[in-house]
Amino acid sequence: MVRELPEGWTVNNLSDIALIVMGQSPPGRSYNKEKKGLPLLNGASDFDGKNLKPVQYTTEPNKLSQKGDLLLCIRATIGNVTISNREYCLGRGVAAIRIFNNEISTNYLSILLEGKLRMLTSSAKGSTIKGIKKRDLEDLQFKFPSLSTQKKIVAILEKAEELKQLREKANKWTGEFLQSVFLEMFGDPVKNPKGWEIITLEQGCKEIYRYPTFYGFEYADSGVPVVRIGNILFNGCLDPILSNYVLIDSKISERFPRTILNINDIVMAVRGDGSTAKRIGIVKSMNLVGANISPNLLCFKANEKVLHAIYLFDLLISCRGQELLQRWVTRTAKKTITARDIKKIRIPRPPMKLQNKFATIVEKVEQMKGEQEQSKEQIDNLVKSLMQKAFKGELTK
Repeated sequence: MVRELPEGWTVNNLSDIALIVMGQSPPGRSYNKEKKGLPLLNGASDFDGKNLKPVQYTTEPNKLSQKGDLLLCIRATIGNVTISNREYCLGRGVAAIRIFNNEISTNYLSILLEGKLRMLTSSAKGSTIKGIKKRDLEDLQFKFPSLSTQKKIVAILEKAEELKQLREKANKWTGEFLQSVFLEMFGDPVKNPKGWEIITLEQGCKEIYRYPTFYGFEYADSGVPVVRIGNILFNGCLDPILSNYVLIDSKISERFPRTILNINDIVMAVRGDGSTAKRIGIVKSMNLVGANISPNLLCFKANEKVLHAIYLFDLLISCRGQELLQRWVTRTAKKTITARDIKKIRIPRPPMKLQNKFATIVEKVEQMKGEQEQSKEQIDNLVKSLMQKAFKGELTK
């Protein structure tokens, strides 16, 4: 059964309402980075969100965009959409959509094009470099209300997007606040301007250990979760969703007791070019109590009489703490850091009363961050819901 459109709505192919200009690479001899000629858009690398940041210019432009055109990535990474703020030369990876129907809002069509992103990607042709053909674009079909309704819908979605960006900024500020508090309370961990006692990490931990675990073992359908590098989220927590973990038999895990995890244990990547000593996480979820770790991770268990785990974690992820760790990372083809070397690293040990005070602040901030995350999910769901309604022609008020 075909659902009827609301009164006043129309259905149009993209070719019915806009001229589509497919990009074409200019002669290679004309390329330059000295800003001679027109800026050249080659593809997604020249898009920074809604902003355009082309690196190359050309003195022999051929296919051009006009100010106000919709610009769409059509090769390799497909689907970036923005509005042209000036004249550009269009390379093969970019197309310009120039609306000639006065009853169509450019901003509204931009939103609908973004909603078509998945379809654009699935329809991409090409075995090596995926690309969208002009015919693919021409045949795209959209539902349009009156121009005034389009503008109302755009205003609603833009307000929702503003809320989303404000929430993301709040999350960023929260992280920066904790870094600031750490430096204010403890000072630079390398220079140690407050004159705290200096200890080695070995002296501050009950365990700093890495097994060559689980080689040759098969993962199971049920059992003990195995934390891998990818399970360390970029906010420093371990992913609490157990379905995102591989599992091993509990009897195998019991053979490696020194790396069985508990609350506030810290794990760190010790192998991997972009991760070694940088990807660090702390156990915060009860779901992961009793989990074990993969061979590419190392486990810290703080000695609570000497170091609070939260102080240790924030020290390790701080910029200056990272300097201490990176000094011990090998510069070979496969970057690594060993437990033996980590144990030698010297760090300040402030009084436990001060460490505990910092941990209390962190816990309160983490609670606030959890509330922020719930708010972010609500906003994300709102934006998705509004996008779907706009895309289906249901957002009319």
